[in-house]
Amino acid sequence: MVKAQEWLEENYPDKETESIYINQQLEGILDCSGYERLEYIFISTSVDRSKLEIKGGSYEGKETKIIPCIPTQEYINKEYPKNGTCIRENENFGDKNFGKTREEITKLDIKKKALEGELDLSDFKNLEELDCSDNYLTNLNLSNLAKLETLSCSDNYLTQIPYLPNPKKITDLRIDNNNINPSDLAIFSQMRNLERL
Repeated sequence: MVKAQEWLEENYPDKETESIYINQQLEGILDCSGYERLEYIFISTSVDRSKLEIKGGSYEGKETKIIPCIPTQEYINKEYPKNGTCIRENENFGDKNFGKTREEITKLDIKKKALEGELDLSDFKNLEELDCSDNYLTNLNLSNLAKLETLSCSDNYLTQIPYLPNPKKITDLRIDNNNINPSDLAIFSQMRNLERL
């Protein structure tokens, strides 16, 4: 196990950070009292909190919120059941998905949900717009989304540009603030209608 305070100082030296993501086993006290803009601490499902104590941290005079992450597919399968209809009533996009099957959904907004891991949306076949930014996603399966035009997956932990089955349809692609290594950029030459990157 890693000492909590050493990990914090090494991974989050900027005291102005607004969120911290704990994704490994830590022990001891994680003292965040010097972080005055810290709004959230997200804790991975793989972390055992029994040897970790979190202290301090504030945001605009309020105590920092500690939020446990949710496995992405568990969330998707609960809110958008495979053999049922969407149970989410409050969504950001103008189109409401409540009561729709996965194949009927054209816009999906799951940003800032503390989701982590792999996201498989291959059976949302009519999806045109997807915003899954500001989570802790490591992989996206969009293999059957030939109608996808807008993809925002910024601020995640992706290591590669997601495979897009119909890159000609993409008009808006946001992939910044991930762990994407320099790779073959040939995919961009196929995005003839790209307006925003």
